[in-house]
Amino acid sequence: MAQERKNPLPPGRYWIDVFDPHRRGFKDWLDKNASTISVEQTKEYETNTPLGTFYLFTTSEPVQWEGPGFPTIADQGVQSQEDTAQRPPPEKEGLEKLEEIVENTGSFLAMAAILGIGYVAYKILK
Repeated sequence: MAQERKNPLPPGRYWIDVFDPHRRGFKDWLDKNASTISVEQTKEYETNTPLGTFYLFTTSEPVQWEGPGFPTIADQGVQSQEDTAQRPPPEKEGLEKLEEIVENTGSFLAMAAILGIGYVAYKILK
């Protein structure tokens, strides 16, 4: 996703994360330009230290950009903050993890060894 660096900001759809201490100023900018900016979604969240707000917005005509930073051009695939970051797939658990081990080793013996260790541990603890 590309950032829009033109000023005035051209008509389009954008998203930005705004953190303290810039949140009040950004909200004032939105209010000042309410006739040309439509906010589709906001989401407040807390990072390690500053409080942040995600904004997804559309401009209907050029508007003077006052920051902070630059907004990111949002295609139609961006519907929420979750659509703006790539995340690794969730870790596998239980049988899925065992299947992955067997697939990666390509060995039935690996699965038998894992199951055998589990059986021995069960007998010892019983």
